[in-house]
Amino acid sequence: MPSSTPSSPPSTTTKSVHRRGLLGLLAILLCATAIGAVNLAALQMVSARLGSYAPAALVVGAFALGNAAGLVVQGRLIDRFSPPRVLYPATALFCATLSTAALWHSTQHIVYLALFFLAGLSLPAVTGVVRAAVPGMYPQRLHLRLYSAIAVTFQAGMAVGPMAAVAFSSLRESGYAFFVIAGFAATATLCLARLPHPSNPAPHSPTSSRAVPGPSRPPTPAHHDRPLLTQGYITVLLGTVGFGVSIGVVTVGLPAVLDATSPGLVGTAFSALALGDLAAGVVYGSRNWPGTLRKHLLASLLCAALAATLLASLISWPMLAVLGMFLLGAMGTPAGIAMSALLDTTVPRSKLTVAFTTMVATNLIAVSVGNTAGGVIIDVATASSALFLAPLALITASLTVAGRRNSLPAASSRRE
Repeated sequence: MPSSTPSSPPSTTTKSVHRRGLLGLLAILLCATAIGAVNLAALQMVSARLGSYAPAALVVGAFALGNAAGLVVQGRLIDRFSPPRVLYPATALFCATLSTAALWHSTQHIVYLALFFLAGLSLPAVTGVVRAAVPGMYPQRLHLRLYSAIAVTFQAGMAVGPMAAVAFSSLRESGYAFFVIAGFAATATLCLARLPHPSNPAPHSPTSSRAVPGPSRPPTPAHHDRPLLTQGYITVLLGTVGFGVSIGVVTVGLPAVLDATSPGLVGTAFSALALGDLAAGVVYGSRNWPGTLRKHLLASLLCAALAATLLASLISWPMLAVLGMFLLGAMGTPAGIAMSALLDTTVPRSKLTVAFTTMVATNLIAVSVGNTAGGVIIDVATASSALFLAPLALITASLTVAGRRNSLPAASSRRE
């Protein structure tokens, strides 16, 4: 019988890793809640102060644009320096900007555009830091499960955020909601204080003898010398573009159709989309699915394209359209998780944070392109015809990934 003494330090280390992992998920939940709350709270406050929803919608767009730019900038700085040196000043600027927006009762549209663009730019890149820290904290066989947990937690926060903003609806013009949102962001940043730097080498797993042995890992110097824009990473970004465009089209197309027939089902339809996201994230991350990550990605994109086609075809039957939204969320979520997991083998570990934040920023821009394209088609044709652009974007992404499949690793989705 081996002595129990040597197992004590690893047990302590294991508890510390799990504690930091749980704090990381809590940080993601708080940050996603802040994002979801900002969108609705800004729309309510600016429209109440300026008396129109049109400028308020532009302000929400400015926040999204700032967020896309901020993710890339912060990701690059975090990989170069460290999370605390970037997140702490970014969070301070984010809180100060939101407080200014709440306290400065301006009647000028440009003031709110500038403030919320700056708020988006300084929104702490919490999810990117947690995602990049996973390879340095856990054995590879657990990575996909953890990426699924990150996706589910983020979606849950995005769903809770608008509800938090609704609590301040009666005080929408005051902007008090933004002080609570600032508190969410500050707490999220503090939760990440002890996460390892993404470029640190992964420790030997204290939890299982089945962890990947040291000799099987690629040499660290060569891994660090690889460029960010590898062929595999470009494939992931191209898949992200197709996925984002499809969501952007549905975001404007579905409300345009249902507003004319069943306006009460618009919220239900998007709740069904979120529920499908959550359900698929839990199921996909709960077991070791056969096949490789690139096969999972391709299969998910094709299934999402089928679901989007079904949604566009059934839009005349509102209740069936709600089912189509659930299926779209459920079929597409594994693709997002697989693309995140593929970053571990397509980019250097020292660039994981900027790789993930750039991928998210690319998705945000693609969603915006989808919004615009959907709006143009609605103007020149019909809202229902605009929805058929969503499966077309997903099919294009599927063909692109299939054509470039050799740029992605053929290893199993989880190494034992």
